[in-house]
Amino acid sequence: MASQTWDYIIVGAGSAGCVLANRLSEDPQIRVLLLEAGGDNNAYAIRIPAGLASAIFQDRYNWKYPALADPTRAGLVDSWSGGRGLGGSSSINGMLFMRGAREDYDGWRDLGCEGWDYESVLPHFKAIESFEGGADDYRGDSGPLSVSFPAEKPALVDRWIEAAGNAGHPFNPDYNGEATLGVGVTQASIKNGRRHCTAEAFLKPARGRSNLTIRNRCHVTRILFDEGRASGVEYLRNGHTEQAQCTGEVIVSSGAIGSPGLLMRSGVGPAPDLSELGIPVVQESKNVGANLMEHPGVYVKAFTHLPSFNRAGRPFQMPLVLLNWLLRGRGAAAVGTTVAQILTRSAGHEPAHDLQILLSLVHFGINATGDGVKLNPRDGISMACCLMLPKSRGCVRLTSADPNVPPQVQHTMFEAEDDLERLAQAARQALEVLNTAPLADVIDEVDFPLGLEAPTGDWHDLVRQTAFRGDHPSGTCRMGSDEASVVDPRLRVRGVDGLRVVDTSIIPVIPRANTNATAMMIADKAAAMIREDRSSASP
Repeated sequence: MASQTWDYIIVGAGSAGCVLANRLSEDPQIRVLLLEAGGDNNAYAIRIPAGLASAIFQDRYNWKYPALADPTRAGLVDSWSGGRGLGGSSSINGMLFMRGAREDYDGWRDLGCEGWDYESVLPHFKAIESFEGGADDYRGDSGPLSVSFPAEKPALVDRWIEAAGNAGHPFNPDYNGEATLGVGVTQASIKNGRRHCTAEAFLKPARGRSNLTIRNRCHVTRILFDEGRASGVEYLRNGHTEQAQCTGEVIVSSGAIGSPGLLMRSGVGPAPDLSELGIPVVQESKNVGANLMEHPGVYVKAFTHLPSFNRAGRPFQMPLVLLNWLLRGRGAAAVGTTVAQILTRSAGHEPAHDLQILLSLVHFGINATGDGVKLNPRDGISMACCLMLPKSRGCVRLTSADPNVPPQVQHTMFEAEDDLERLAQAARQALEVLNTAPLADVIDEVDFPLGLEAPTGDWHDLVRQTAFRGDHPSGTCRMGSDEASVVDPRLRVRGVDGLRVVDTSIIPVIPRANTNATAMMIADKAAAMIREDRSSASP
C-alpha cells in the first residue's frame, strides 16, 4: 500500500475540482494532489459542442447514478448524470453559462450563509470568465474560461426573439448582467468552436506546476481520519489500494451525488443508516444526502419552413459540417445545445424569474431515462421549458458499504403540486411564442399534443408523463449556519477537522440557473477562503 503526503487533496476533477486545483496551486508553497476516477476526456465527442448527445450517454463519461422509481411520474426510473473524467460535468453538459439572479445569492445570505450574498460572489463570477462581450461592472474579460455567443445565428433565431418580444418578453442583451428577465441569445463555455470545459480552461494551464499532481483513474473509496481530523484518502489505482496523506485538508468535489456518497462511506452521515450498512460512524450528520434539488422541464417542439440545424445531421451534410468545425471552428457543430432563451415569471408576484425557455435549433427525440437522441430529418426547433425554483426535494442514500456500488437517488419530481402547475405555465408561454408573429409565419407544424385552452388536468397529466430532469443536482451537503447543515459558510464539514466539501452539493437553495457557472464560482470562492485560513493559521 503506497502512501504520499500533500498539503491538500482534492477528490474529483470536475467543474469545481479543476478550478480548486488551479487556484490553490498558484501558491508554489502549496502541494496539491488532484484525484479523478475517470479518464482524460480528450475525445472528439467531448470537444465538439454538438457532440453532447454522443458524450452524455456513454458510461466512460457519465456515472449514470441509479434512482428509485418516481411515483409522481408514473413510476419512471431515471439515471442521474454526473460527469466522469477530467472536467467532470463540464465535459458533458450543455455548455450554457448562466449565473442566476441576485435574489438567489442574497437568499443564501438570508438563510445564514454569511459571505455568499450577490455582492460577495460577483467578484468570483467575474474572475472565472473571459466574456466575449467585454468587461463591465458585472462581467469579466480576463478569466480562464471563455464565455461566448453562438458561433452561428440562423434567421430562425431572430424570428424567435422578435416573437418573444411581441409576446411580452423584453429584449435582454446580457442575462448575466444587471438584470435577468427577458429574451436574448445564450452564452456558452465555448472557445474557438470547441467546448471549453474546466479541464481545458483551468487544469491545462496549471499542469506544468511542480507542486500540482494530477492522477486520473483513481477511485477514492474512503476518507481517512486520525483523532477526528481528515488525514488523507484511500483509493483504488490500477487494481491496487493506495493512500495519500495530507497535512492540510481533504477537499471533496465529487458532485451532488458523489460527494455525499463518499462522506457516508467514510463514516460521516446519518448514524442509523451507516450502522445498518456496517460503516463505523466517525461523525453523525443527519442531513448528508438530504435536500436534493433538481430543475424539471418539458419540451415544446415545432417543424419549420426555415432551415434549422436538423439538416446538419443528414448523411450528405455531416462531413461538410464536421470539416467546417475542424478547419474554422464554425457551423452547426460549433454551437451548444441552445442559442437563445427566455427568462420569465410564472406569476407577477415572483421576485425574479422562475421559468426558463431554451431554444434549440434542432427537432429531436429523447426519452426521460436518457437512452439516446434521434434527430428528425425535417427542419424544426425544440424548446426546453424549465422550472428554475422547484419546491420538491429528494435525497441520496447508500445501499451498500462497497465503494463499487454507487449511491442511490430518491427523488419525486412533483412532490410539491405547485411545481407541476408552474412547469405547465412555462410550456404555455412557449406555445404563445410559437403562435406569435413573425415566428408563427414560418411554423409548418406545432409538435405538441395540447393547445393553450386545454383543461388544467390535461396539462398536469402531460407534464407528469413527459417531464425530464435538467441534470443540475444540488444541495445534498447543504451549507448553513445552523447545526443541521452539513457544512458551515466556509464549507468546512461540521464535527470534523480538515475536511471541506466544494461543489454544487453545498448549495442551500438551487439557483435560477444552469448550475455549472455556480459550481465554478463556489470553487473560486472556496480557494480564496482556504488560502485565507491557511495564512491566518501560519505562525
